[in-house]
Amino acid sequence: MRPDSIAPVPSQNELSDEDLSLIEAPIRARRPSSQLISRRALPPFETLRAFDAIARLGGVRKAAQYLCRDHAVISRHLRAIETWTGTKLIQRTAAGSVLTEDGVRYHRDIANALDIIARATVDLIKRGDTRIASEPPEAATSGN
Repeated sequence: MRPDSIAPVPSQNELSDEDLSLIEAPIRARRPSSQLISRRALPPFETLRAFDAIARLGGVRKAAQYLCRDHAVISRHLRAIETWTGTKLIQRTAAGSVLTEDGVRYHRDIANALDIIARATVDLIKRGDTRIASEPPEAATSGN
């Protein structure tokens, strides 16, 4: 279900004034001139992971198995992200789950972002920060 080419996330110059007002409202009070998109526009990360797995694997049960979660939990995550966005992302049919047009577009964009996060995490792990391994655990060093 994943398209071969991943379109870039729209830049702020490509967002309409209405889009910006919706996502920047929480930060305008603090920084009126800020052009940053508020992190409050982000849905919970677990809902993004669940939707990504559903889209990649083609269904809630397959996503649940892949993420080692109960299918009911994955279904709740899907409902939560659909509620968060106000958009139907999956159409359930007799043949299984199919992404809606909005679901395809949204998955293309978030899959790119999740890939970036995964690569950054793998790179960090490969660098092998030895400071953590050499420091004693806080629980062992605090209090008596």
